[in-house]
Amino acid sequence: MTTGSDNQAARKGVLKYLQKQGGAVHIRDLHEFSTLRFGAGHQAFSQLMEGLVGDELVSYDGTTFHLTDKGREQAARIRAIFPADVHDVAAHRGGSEIGRAHV
Repeated sequence: MTTGSDNQAARKGVLKYLQKQGGAVHIRDLHEFSTLRFGAGHQAFSQLMEGLVGDELVSYDGTTFHLTDKGREQAARIRAIFPADVHDVAAHRGGSEIGRAHV
């Protein structure tokens, strides 16, 4: 996740995922999602989330990331980038395979 377009896809994906999960996701679960979906390793994930916090799209309370009102507004404007919730996709395929992002 080094190019600007990759970073934008990951930002949109994380915002949309947070929205689909009710606006709050534990750091461990969000890190796993971003690693599986976007190949974001630890440093890339940290930079991604620091950017979202810095842009006031998400907040972090020490364990969980939360969409802010600004983040909810932006997530609502992002077209659906997942064919279904990632957990639904895995269940539909009969395993834990996660499909690639469709951005």
